[in-house]
Order: sequence, then structure tokens, then C-alpha cells
Amino acid sequence: MKRLAYTVFILLLSILSLSAQEGNSIPEDVFYLMPSFGKGSIVYNGRPPVQGTFNICALDNSIRFKDRNGQELAADKDDAITKVVIDGVTFLWNQGSFYRLVPVTDEVGIAVKRDVLVMSDSKTGGYGMASQTTSIQEYGAFASGGQLYQLENVKSYPYRMSETVFLSVDNEVMPTSKKNFQKCFPDKKADIEAWFKSNKKAPDTKEGLLEFCRQWAGQ
Repeated sequence: MKRLAYTVFILLLSILSLSAQEGNSIPEDVFYLMPSFGKGSIVYNGRPPVQGTFNICALDNSIRFKDRNGQELAADKDDAITKVVIDGVTFLWNQGSFYRLVPVTDEVGIAVKRDVLVMSDSKTGGYGMASQTTSIQEYGAFASGGQLYQLENVKSYPYRMSETVFLSVDNEVMPTSKKNFQKCFPDKKADIEAWFKSNKKAPDTKEGLLEFCRQWAGQ
């Protein structure tokens, strides 16, 4: 009986998920982390930065640029990258993903990570049910053969986008824990300790976390 109830619950979740995605398509400002290609630099650890005109693809976290003929290309993945700056906006490179930095002080900021899911061909999920939500990295039609994930290839597919917020101090990305807030704002350790005793959890939206950090920064 419990297994049947669980199966029905999973089925309902699947139906709700599919309904939420039906009719959507990936717009340009979701596919890219910036609204348009802009001038900037790729900053490396231990070697000079590279200047150019760039954008970042949110689906695979690749740095995009265009050749003389306007053909879009992806820069090689390089572990020496520390950040990319496009039109004055900084993106921190951390464990295979780019995080958009929203400054609070000269040292402290909010790091926003975007995840985009697309609706692929049906796959068999748990209990033999069809599942249509998958990450773009698993989407074989675009991942095979070293092809670029191009907007025109996937824009007609439904998608789901989520953004997760983190803290950043001196360009290091970290979770929004009490300990890390105290690391970011050492002069407010006692106040932060008292706040967490009463509230337990920090805001999980960009706007809420930005306001929360500004109060500890005295802004």
C-alpha cells in the first residue's frame, strides 16, 4: 500500500512538472549569462589575461566568442581560469561552473549560480515511468560529436531555470552558513550568532540575501 501511494505521488510530481514546462522555450537571456556579447577579459591564475568579446553559455558553462565570420565558438575549458569579466560584470569560475558576482563590499559579495534543465526525449525513470526532464549535459543529441550547444538548436525546447545563491569573500565561493557569514563580516560575529539562533536559515533569493548582507556590512 505504501509503495502504491509513493508511486502515485511520483506520478503526480511528474505530471505537474511536465505541465509547468509545457509551451515554454529557451530565450536568449536564459541561454546566455549576459544579455549580449560584450567586451571583457578572461583572467587566469599565473598567466596574463585574454581580452576579447565574450558571453557565457548557461547550459554548459562554456565561454563563447565569435570569429571574423560571426561564427560562434567555445573557448577550451581551462582549470587555470579564475574569472571572466564581461561589460564590468564578474563571473567567478568554481568547480566547473560560473557564478555571477554581485558585490556587497570590496571583499564580500553574493555569487549566483544558474542551472538550466531542458526537456529531452522521454527516458525511463524510477518504477518504469517516463521522465522528460534532464540536464543539457545528458542530452545526447547535442553532447555528442563535440558540437556546440547553440541557441537555435534548443530554443524550441521547454526548460526549467533555477538560480542558487552563495557567499563570496575574496573571490572564494562558499555556502550561506552562519560560519561563513561570520567569516565575511568578522566584526558582526555576535550579532550573526544571535540572528541565527532566532531565524535558523539565511534568505535563499538574490534580493533577500543581498539585503541581508548589506545589513551586516552597515550599508
